Amino acid sequence: ALATASVGSPANPPAVARFNDPPIRVWLNSDNSFVRGERARVYLRTAQDGYVVVLRADAEGHVRVLFPLDPSADAFARGDRKFEVVGSGGDEAFTVDEGDGTGVVLATWSESPFTFDGLVQGDQWDEHALGAQRSGDGREAALVEIVQGMAGDHHFDYDVATYTVQSATAYNDGPYYGPYYRPWLGR
Repeated sequence: ALATASVGSPANPPAVARFNDPPIRVWLNSDNSFVRGERARVYLRTAQDGYVVVLRADAEGHVRVLFPLDPSADAFARGDRKFEVVGSGGDEAFTVDEGDGTGVVLATWSESPFTFDGLVQGDQWDEHALGAQRSGDGREAALVEIVQGMAGDHHFDYDVATYTVQSATAYNDGPYYGPYYRPWLGR
């Protein structure tokens, strides 16, 4: 059985939209720097009710749909609320599973529903069709191109959050001795 995900429940109580709020805003749970294996949370806020699609191009160029996880699920989101995009297990949106580099999360909003023709195989996202899109150095442009196909003639707005992936050794500023190293015991 496929796990159906929704944008989630509001992380904070609804706030009143200001006139200058962007149509959609996306951000991650950290300072946008991750080590391979860390879990990333993705948050978004839409200024108005509408339909949302969230895509990710990882540091290696692989494209995945973060929302909706199930292409037949309702991608409608209420405006004026902060939401968390959840993964198939109801937890973080994704695990950082790529090597060193830069990844992109693109969140899109439209007043009209998106269509997923050509991107679905059976009742699941077709990773080959998504992967057939150009996603090398121009990751943001490639993701926008995918969404343009989903939007057809309808207008959409988007926001981007980039993140970097660094090896664990980049954070290590000295030798690692392990959990049982106790220099005060004197050997």
